[in-house]
Formats: sequence, structure tokens, C-alpha cells
Amino acid sequence: EGKGAKVGLITSEGYRQVLHIDRSYVPGGLAGWIIWNKPELLAKLEDTVECKCRLDAFGNEVSPLDEAHLRNQLQLLKANGVEAITVSLLNAYVDGKHEQAVKQVVESVLPGVPVSMSHEVL
Repeated sequence: EGKGAKVGLITSEGYRQVLHIDRSYVPGGLAGWIIWNKPELLAKLEDTVECKCRLDAFGNEVSPLDEAHLRNQLQLLKANGVEAITVSLLNAYVDGKHEQAVKQVVESVLPGVPVSMSHEVL
């Protein structure tokens, strides 16, 4: 209904548009195909930013958090007037250390803005 907070999404570098792919062809009954249109997401594409850091599938750090880049990205979200932040990084289900680090940066740049992290929800 659009009555909630304006949400910003922080995701892994290279994955900004993945959640925003609007339609998909999925197998249907009798070997047919169904076109499925996804419902509108809470965070719009213009309120989605990328975070430069990466964990592999075992939780090993491939690249550390680029805090300066993240701070610049958060300024964009601040300028857009986001009221809540959600963090969803690749492989965070294995180890949430990067999401925790992102949360600390968010809290310093956007104090008082609620932050939810995918590894805590799963």
C-alpha cells in the first residue's frame, strides 16, 4: 500500500539490479510457460546501492569492506530521504561479519535510521 517507511537497500557489488528483475518465465502446467510479474519491492532501484566487500561460500573474506565507498553510497540514500535500511549481502547467511560492519557504518552516517540485516532474518 506504500504506507510504510521509505526503504534503502544495500547489496553486494554487482547485484544491485538482481532483485529488481520484474518478470520471469516459469514452467507451467501441461508444458506451458507462465509469465510471473513480481510485486513491487519495498526498496526501489534508485534507493538501492552496492557495497564493495565479498565473502566466499565458506565465509572467507574475498575482499574487505570499502568503508569510504559505502559512506559515499549512504550519502545518496540520505539525499533520497530513506527512513529505513536493509542490508542483504552475498553469502551473509554463512557469516554476518560484513553485514555487521555495514550496520556500524550506517549507524554512524544515518543515526537513528533502523537497519535490518539478512543474516539475522534467515
